[in-house]
Amino acid sequence: RDIGVTGVQTCALPILNSFMNVFMWLGKTEMGKNYILWTIFEVWRDHKQMIICLVDKMLSCCVLTPNSVIEWALNPQLASELSRAWLWRIISNTLRKMRKHVFKIENELFDIRERALLLKNENKNVSDNIEDNENDMLGIYDAHAPDNEEIEKCQKKLNQARDQQKKLILQTFQKVCNLILHQLKKIKVLKENKNTAAKYEIDNEDLLLDIFRQRITALLLEFRENAHENSMYLEKL
Repeated sequence: RDIGVTGVQTCALPILNSFMNVFMWLGKTEMGKNYILWTIFEVWRDHKQMIICLVDKMLSCCVLTPNSVIEWALNPQLASELSRAWLWRIISNTLRKMRKHVFKIENELFDIRERALLLKNENKNVSDNIEDNENDMLGIYDAHAPDNEEIEKCQKKLNQARDQQKKLILQTFQKVCNLILHQLKKIKVLKENKNTAAKYEIDNEDLLLDIFRQRITALLLEFRENAHENSMYLEKL
């Protein structure tokens, strides 16, 4: 089975690359992104690993955005799939990609500041009697030193990424909480109408509720640092 999965993905991904311009055009709007996601689901509904792979690829290529994936994945229209691991894997992968993006920019900013500080210290230690050729080399090296504008630009980029991550975390937990509340109301109605509700229906809905609780607990544990940073907002959910 693994060989079959690999073979299908190997064939599909080059085709995806061939039509990347079309997908980029479709993904310019939120409606377009939603259309892409639903099309992927309808075409590959019997091959969930392929859905995971394609969504991940389109996230990497910026055809889809993290918030568009979360909005789609936690849509009530996918309620029949919310008990299955593949959909929650997409959610976790999306949050991880956003975290990785923030880490990357943090490292970029750290490197820029380190280079600026290093060159500043080296310039302070330059002796007045350095030979002319050494001065020329230092001048060339200093020409590549990051200035304040470059540092501020990277800091602004980091602030924007952190803000996007914060919104994504809150969006995810808000939607999962809404699913839990909806499920609790559904179970309450079923229990109140004992004459029409079979026991297996209530058991199935209880099982789905447990799955939601387990998934939100797993997300809180994996992204506990982000959850802690936004605890004030999460408490309001």
